[in-house]
Amino acid sequence: MSFVTLACEPSAADPASSGCAGVSPTEEYDAETSVPLDPAMSGGDAFDLAALGVARARYVRVRDRSAEGAAPSAGFDLDAIGWVNGD
Repeated sequence: MSFVTLACEPSAADPASSGCAGVSPTEEYDAETSVPLDPAMSGGDAFDLAALGVARARYVRVRDRSAEGAAPSAGFDLDAIGWVNGD
């Protein structure tokens, strides 16, 4: 099994174009009005695997690259991963 790494530049001048996760806030989920896999409504960061030349993926590995902070709040919190377009 091989993995492809998304580029992440934490020191980018514009965090939105850094390629890192944890930049865009998520929205509060409301089962009556939310569409869970619509990033415009759910918030969070969207990544396009096609931009990496990946046509198909079976697994997604998420690694925390943070070396700052101390327990219990160090690192990141993953809420969910949504597969929007795929087969």
